[in-house]
Amino acid sequence: MTWKKIEATGDIPMIRSYHTAALDETGENMYVFGGYSNNNVYLDDFYCYNLSSKRWKKLDIPGRPAKRCNHSCVTYKGEMYIFGGSNTRTAFNDLHKFNFDTQKWTLIETTGDIPSKRKGHTAVVYAKHMYVFAGSDFKNHVNNELFKYNFEQKRWSRVENGNGITAPKSWYHSAVVCKDSMIVFGGCPANNKLYKVLKIKTHKINLISLRLM
Repeated sequence: MTWKKIEATGDIPMIRSYHTAALDETGENMYVFGGYSNNNVYLDDFYCYNLSSKRWKKLDIPGRPAKRCNHSCVTYKGEMYIFGGSNTRTAFNDLHKFNFDTQKWTLIETTGDIPSKRKGHTAVVYAKHMYVFAGSDFKNHVNNELFKYNFEQKRWSRVENGNGITAPKSWYHSAVVCKDSMIVFGGCPANNKLYKVLKIKTHKINLISLRLM
């Protein structure tokens, strides 16, 4: 297993951090949205990178989300979903989707127990739901809240702990789905803990300490 630097061509994006990226269903195109530039500018630009041609293309498509970084991004049934994030003025709790086939952005009108504005959270997809964990508000107050969004009903709901164990407050962590669990690692306050935030079918939290050798 080795790393290799790719020599790409086309409309190469400027240097950035805190952006998101997602693959379409073909696995051939990577879409990159937003972020924070090295000259302290919040971004709302949108790019597509084709893995076969190794070429970037800037997409000037109307209706995209406002400038932001520290948002989350997931894909579900041919669409890319952007939630939350922040810029120099505010944090966000809006939800946008981009359809890979129609190449159109849509601001989604959601219902239910909508999460508060946040940044530095994580989001994963399991079955027909997007699960959003933790993050902080615009003033950097960190939380350990867990929400799920039903793609079909366009409805949010808060997920309560199934066994009384409290997950740590966190932001800038990472998260993936493994089998029927959402696995979270690291984050701020700085730690090297690995823990299951949620066993999705039972809504039970299980904390796992790691010893690094």
